[in-house]
Amino acid sequence: MTASWMQRQRASWRPSRHPGAFASPLHRTRGWRRRPGGGSVNPDGVALTRNGVVRVLKHLGVLKHSSRFKVPAAQPTRLMELGGQDYYVYAPEAGLFEPAARLGDQVKKDQRAGRVHFIDNPGRKGVSVRFKRDGFLICQRHFGRVEPGDCIAHLATDVRS
Repeated sequence: MTASWMQRQRASWRPSRHPGAFASPLHRTRGWRRRPGGGSVNPDGVALTRNGVVRVLKHLGVLKHSSRFKVPAAQPTRLMELGGQDYYVYAPEAGLFEPAARLGDQVKKDQRAGRVHFIDNPGRKGVSVRFKRDGFLICQRHFGRVEPGDCIAHLATDVRS
C-alpha cells in the first residue's frame, strides 16, 4: 500500500541525523514538525506579484486589452552584492525581536535594526541592535523569537562599476 500525500509530507519534515541539516533554528522549537515554513502575506508582496504577472502576460501577448490593467512602470534592475560579516545583523541575546526597518529600506551605519525584548523578564529593558554598515535591507527575520546568534537582518550594496 502506498503512503498518502499527508504521510509523505510529514515524513519529509522529520529531523535529520546530520548536524546542521537545518538552516533555521526553527528545529529547536517545539512543534516544528507541525508547522514548517512561516510565510506571510502583505499588501506590498501582493502588489509586486500582481504587477509582475501582468507584465509577463503583456509581454507574451496573452493580454489583448492591457490598458485595463494599471501597472506602474518597471524599475531598472539593480546589480547588488553581498559582502562580509558586516552585512549581517545577529541577535545578541534570547528574546523577542521587534524590527525597526522594513524590507527594501536603504539603511545607514549605526541605524537601529530593531530591539530584542526579554519576554522571560518583562522588567528588563530591551537591547537595541544596530546595522554595522550602509546598505539595502534584503532579508529580515520572520519569526519574532530569537536565540543568541540568530541572523535577524541581511544587507546588500550596489555593485561598484
